[in-house]
Amino acid sequence: MPEFCDVAVPVPLDMVFTYRVPADAAPVVGGRVLVPFRQQRMTGIVVELHDRKPAVLTKNIISVLDPAPVLDDLLLRLARWIAGYYCAPLGEVLRGMLPLASEIRRGKIYSLTDAGRDATRQLLLEAGAEDPVAQVLRALEARPLSAAYLAKKLPLADKVIRSLEKRGFIFPEQIEENRDPLRASSERLRVEL
Repeated sequence: MPEFCDVAVPVPLDMVFTYRVPADAAPVVGGRVLVPFRQQRMTGIVVELHDRKPAVLTKNIISVLDPAPVLDDLLLRLARWIAGYYCAPLGEVLRGMLPLASEIRRGKIYSLTDAGRDATRQLLLEAGAEDPVAQVLRALEARPLSAAYLAKKLPLADKVIRSLEKRGFIFPEQIEENRDPLRASSERLRVEL
């Protein structure tokens, strides 16, 4: 098994990045891998496996997402041609060739702190039902919720969240999860039936 792999990640840089392949991982050319990139994790496409040691320190790939290639050799050659012809980064071209559901979903989930629970009890006694702060705190009292959900359900939730976070009443937790395209299509199929 080769020791290194070159991965095209969807960033506006016209280059691929070299990662070390751990002993327990088996990436394939044309398959997706999860890699660390700056302070986040990104899904990239393996474009080459090799044993050439790079001059810079390399990070390990986090996980192999596909045991078989999702893009065959013909599609990889087409992506390279498109990237060259349109002066586009290879990672972004390859991302455009994949289903949208193959990305990593990122977001924040907010929970009440102890001070937030105390404030919620106090507000429930004093504030009216229409108060946006009371609405957000009541919603978070039941369970942690995502920023997207709160913004969708409650007016002015984004401003209230920023204010509550500054006061220390809520704390955010970053979440990252893989979106499985097969699961997404089977859930959509179940809903349609």
